[in-house]
Amino acid sequence: MYKNGTGVAPNPATAASYFGKACDARDADGCINLGTAYARGSGVRQNIATGVSYFVRACDAGNGNGCYNAGIYYHSGNGVAQSNDLAIGYFRRALSINPNDKEAQAGLASARRHQSAGH
Repeated sequence: MYKNGTGVAPNPATAASYFGKACDARDADGCINLGTAYARGSGVRQNIATGVSYFVRACDAGNGNGCYNAGIYYHSGNGVAQSNDLAIGYFRRALSINPNDKEAQAGLASARRHQSAGH
């Protein structure tokens, strides 16, 4: 509602606050939304590492998108220490939740290639 301004004026800070409350209540979508807010700096001060920590919380709650997002950041090293091992682990977790996730399949293949090439 506050994120997109549905029925109210858009307010990214209020949206982030509600995402945080949802995440604290173990709502994986709330964690993903809060992670995205931190990664983009939408309604909160941008902090990619904090964003990734919320993606990991979503993943730990069984949300494949959270696992995929964490994998992407660890694979690229954007805002967190680059780690193909962690990326592979998160992509595998995403695929254990949704075996048909084409993006996670591609991410896993890319991380494996980089790992075997010594990157």
